Amino acid sequence: MTPHQSYEPDYRIQEHGLHIFFGFYANTFRVMKECYDALENEKGIFQGIENAFQPHSFIVFEDEDKQGRWVPWNIDFPYSKDVFPWPDKDMEVGSPWDYILKMLELMLHKHSDSPHLDSLSSTSRIELDPDREPIALELLPQVAKRLEVTKENLLSSSHKEVLAYTHQFANSLPKDVQHHSSEDHNVLTWLLELLTKLARLNLEDAIAKLEEKFEQPLIDAHRLLITLNLGYAIARGVLVNQIFNWQSFNDLDQHDFRTWVGHNGAWSETANSVLVQVMYDLLLAFPGGIATKENGQLGAAATIRWIWRMIFTYKGAIMWKMNAGMGDTIFTPLYIELKKGGVKFEFFHRVTNLSLNPEQNAIVKVEMGQQVTLKNPELGYN
Repeated sequence: MTPHQSYEPDYRIQEHGLHIFFGFYANTFRVMKECYDALENEKGIFQGIENAFQPHSFIVFEDEDKQGRWVPWNIDFPYSKDVFPWPDKDMEVGSPWDYILKMLELMLHKHSDSPHLDSLSSTSRIELDPDREPIALELLPQVAKRLEVTKENLLSSSHKEVLAYTHQFANSLPKDVQHHSSEDHNVLTWLLELLTKLARLNLEDAIAKLEEKFEQPLIDAHRLLITLNLGYAIARGVLVNQIFNWQSFNDLDQHDFRTWVGHNGAWSETANSVLVQVMYDLLLAFPGGIATKENGQLGAAATIRWIWRMIFTYKGAIMWKMNAGMGDTIFTPLYIELKKGGVKFEFFHRVTNLSLNPEQNAIVKVEMGQQVTLKNPELGYN
């Protein structure tokens, strides 16, 4: 609590930034709904969880370009008015393959909805270098056959056309990844690498045009290409590493996310973009609290899982903003309900020491220090 200032109400609660729940926090919202339902007639708290949270779908990033200009990057996520994130049951998580299909569908949708990408001309045909890309040339006939197109037509297809091929082919495969062949994944990997090449040519065209004329349609096209490239890199990495169950997926956490996507086709513009940086900022992924790009450490598995759940499994809105401070909205209802259930709280204490056993592999004693002596200890702290 702080003393009155002329520009703010008396005794305003100060919190460190905006506090929100994401729309995929099914377990947390279920607990909070149970808590609010149990305290239906309790004074001093919101009457029902629907009054404690409001949907928030519009997000603005600040993106710095090569000239040092800060340009707002607005993202307005779809919002479903009558859908809420406090379901009776847990939401379906799905498999990594399910999310690859969702990513391809979203990327095709975003490309098709953009009026700016088609104006970026790069080349009418991709030329594969036999010295640098012998595997790509070797797989070309196989890919063309599976797509039922000629090799020439495939290499002269536009970015959008190849993305449509990729989406169609992936959806033609069995839903159970155990029934996929290695050839299936080779074809998809080949297509993702071709998409990365085509997107790169579009990006270079956009960069050249932006240097001539700094205008919003070109900025939007540039950003969409970076977004698509990030999606291609994640999908390629999952396919190449054959990680189609969540247990093996966890092994990716030995790799830093930014480094991992870079190894799987993300450009430097993508790996260093605000889209990637915001994940490090959001998850406070800075050892020692030193918030620099060089100090960021974020496991690839945790990040990809977060991105997928955040974008594809949210209910109603991608974010739900609290209608008061977190103490009022979250902790007070929990505290009241737990206290009514017989839980005893001891405030104003802190841990002063943790004692280990002789083998030093387990804690055997937690030492506490009392910070404040209450006037009426038997009444507890109100």
